[in-house]
Amino acid sequence: HIVVTLSADREQIGLAIEDDGTGIQPDSSVARGMGTHLMNYRARIMGAALRIEPRPAGGTLVSCLVHRENLTEQNSYVGRD
Repeated sequence: HIVVTLSADREQIGLAIEDDGTGIQPDSSVARGMGTHLMNYRARIMGAALRIEPRPAGGTLVSCLVHRENLTEQNSYVGRD
């Protein structure tokens, strides 16, 4: 099962994706793969914080949190080709 949650308030926007699969180990090679590298890069471009961690009950939690003040036209991909 996968749960996707999008939340927002006046200060920040958050996206969380969690599953109940086998999960990842914090020191696994998955945590250093190209996909993870690209997700971190894209989060940093917009001033967001990305976390990838195992869930206590099993599975994986991927969360991204960005403060609205970091979302300017200069670093936003919205509307660009």
